[in-house]
Amino acid sequence: MKGLLKKDLAILFCNRAMLVAAIIVFAAVAFMGSGGGQFIVAYMAIFVPMVINSTISYDDTDHGMAYLMTLPVTRRQYVYSKYVFSAGAGFLCWIFSCVMGTLSNLMHGSKEEPGEWLFLCLMSLGILIFVSSLMIPVQLKFGAEKAKIAMLLIMVGVTAVTWLCINIKKAVFPGSMNLLSFLNDNPFVFAGIVLLFVLTAFLISLFVSIRIFEKKEW
Repeated sequence: MKGLLKKDLAILFCNRAMLVAAIIVFAAVAFMGSGGGQFIVAYMAIFVPMVINSTISYDDTDHGMAYLMTLPVTRRQYVYSKYVFSAGAGFLCWIFSCVMGTLSNLMHGSKEEPGEWLFLCLMSLGILIFVSSLMIPVQLKFGAEKAKIAMLLIMVGVTAVTWLCINIKKAVFPGSMNLLSFLNDNPFVFAGIVLLFVLTAFLISLFVSIRIFEKKEW
């Protein structure tokens, strides 16, 4: 699996022009004005999974996946490598975005409370993990082109279902607003619940991806 991780790292560095451009944009936003810190951690939570998981598209180009499977690597190991790489690189990029965002807030004298900023950083980590959990099995199942459409439909569906659940709960269970009020008053409890949920989703996504990839044919 070490060889697969090195391969993904090499692919990532092949896109170094895009990565450098992204860093320049983040730095520019950090120096431009207030609110840059929030933008950096929020944007990184979506940008990083897309860049990291694009390695699957490179693997599939010109029948590359069929060639990879002729090497002494099992399908299960291939899937594991994608999740390890996504988690490791994603965590490092998240740390980088939090540091950049913190520097931006300090430079512009942000009035944001430290606890509020930490909560935002934890939520961005949750979004990063959740987006990766969605993207990997979708790309393995549908391929690069169809995965774009599938991801768009999934994100729209998740947003719609979330909105419906919240509004139905308000109408049918008025007492549930007490729970929402409690979570609002205890943001770190809320962040912990979200992180637990996305970590569970990450593990479920891993097992789903293994099943998808073991049945895949080229």
